[in-house]
Amino acid sequence: MQSVHEHRSGLSRGTKLWLATAVLLLLAAACYWYSSEHQSHLSTVLFWGLVLACPLMHLFGHGGHHHGAESPKNLK
Repeated sequence: MQSVHEHRSGLSRGTKLWLATAVLLLLAAACYWYSSEHQSHLSTVLFWGLVLACPLMHLFGHGGHHHGAESPKNLK
């Protein structure tokens, strides 16, 4: 008896490649349309995203530095 997980799709490799290419082209067209229609919103979001990313990366990115919690034993 064949389980559901062993069932293979009947699509050939060429068909899968064609479908993947078509989906990527549709996504690229949708992204271009959205960015051209909402350019003012995107520039605002990108600006504030960059402004907020800097302090957040500083706060959460220094986890491995220990900032003086461990002093070096040999300072000579």
